[in-house]
Amino acid sequence: MKKKGKMAACLILLVLLLAVLVVLTKKNSTADADSGSSDSGADAEKVVDFSKDDVTALSFQINGETVSFTKTAGDDDTDIWTYDQEDGFPLDEGKITSVLSSLSSMTAERVIEGDEIDSMADFGLETPSQEVVVTAGDEKTTIHVGDKNSSSRYYIYLNDDTSKVYLVSTSLGTMFPSDMMEWATTESMPSVTAENITKLQVEGENGYTLTKEVSAADSALQTDEWQVVDADGAAHGGDADSIGTMTSAVASLSFGDLVTYNASDLSQYGLEEPFQTITAVLSDGTQVVIYAGNKSDLLSEYYIKVEGDDNVYLVSSNIVTDFDKDPEDFIDETETETETADSANETASTDAIEETAAVQTLESADGETESADADGENVEAVGETETAESSED
Repeated sequence: MKKKGKMAACLILLVLLLAVLVVLTKKNSTADADSGSSDSGADAEKVVDFSKDDVTALSFQINGETVSFTKTAGDDDTDIWTYDQEDGFPLDEGKITSVLSSLSSMTAERVIEGDEIDSMADFGLETPSQEVVVTAGDEKTTIHVGDKNSSSRYYIYLNDDTSKVYLVSTSLGTMFPSDMMEWATTESMPSVTAENITKLQVEGENGYTLTKEVSAADSALQTDEWQVVDADGAAHGGDADSIGTMTSAVASLSFGDLVTYNASDLSQYGLEEPFQTITAVLSDGTQVVIYAGNKSDLLSEYYIKVEGDDNVYLVSSNIVTDFDKDPEDFIDETETETETADSANETASTDAIEETAAVQTLESADGETESADADGENVEAVGETETAESSED
């Protein structure tokens, strides 16, 4: 009995050792994959066999929705890529070219197959995070993308072949957009430099105009001197440094993310009635008009639109903070001090005139009082004389 018990214990121990060996073997297999150890260079296995120039269709997923693109020949035999889900979409074809170049040159750092594959779920491939379909000629290649390992390599398999898993270094997780607007062509901000701005007008709650334009009424100001026009239309000498800060702010404005290229309802962005309009007039007579709308609900950025461009963009909050000024912020301090001194002199002069007038009034009043007293005394004297004469009679 004791001998049988020992044999049973040995068998149990043997089974446990075998189980541990299997687990360790599997862990080592995964560790090899995660380490990024590769058959690099000439030994690296090419994963797909299509050429990027032969591809005529491409599709992938954005937030679970499939988006697709088709290549056709243009009138001048140039290839044209279009976005199938939206006619007229301003597609940046360079984005597609870049993706196809990466996919067609993709190589495997490691190939996992046979007994090394216990479950596709181990590689995140039971429910792939991305499915890319590439059509080249009559051949379609579907790339199923799974998890990323600790070395930022991705597990993939091709078509319906689940017997082989590839570990690739291609940045499959970042090469596709999270929003189609990321693949839209955008206009550049009109070319503006601080030096070629001759007039800057800001319309809004605190409106003002900074200008080098000289009217007949302001002919005393030189053409290279800035002036500030306040809300009443009065012109003041401008402070070159303060105004230079504003012209530089205009020149440094740049577009952020493209929100839409064909906004039919500008009111949802606050651009039907912009809270601020910035107009920069350039030395060649052209002008750039920028409309600022609402603040984004998710970001500390504002919606803007440029006159002549149907696109709506997001820009930093500088569109508000840099231009939220009062006309007084740009007036030359020397002129302000002079105006203050002149005002003080005028006040002093007025006070002196008023004081002199008061003294004269007081003196006049005293003179009239003395005259009245003298007249009274004369009347009394006459009365006394007449009384005396009457008594004698």
